[in-house]
Amino acid sequence: MVYHSGQGPFLITLTANEIEAAMDMMIQRNIFLSPSGELTSMRDIRIVGTTIDDMYDPPQG
Repeated sequence: MVYHSGQGPFLITLTANEIEAAMDMMIQRNIFLSPSGELTSMRDIRIVGTTIDDMYDPPQG
């Protein structure tokens, strides 16, 4: 995860165990309520990435 800070980007790296623990805590504390009720268990953990290809660089002054 990358966040903006007063001094530029701030990167946080999480392990699979840390992510799983956070998801367990969200379920235990009922942080989210779905249209079908409370969350009861984890289903999946996925990382979704994007690739950015800069296709154009404007001419410099």
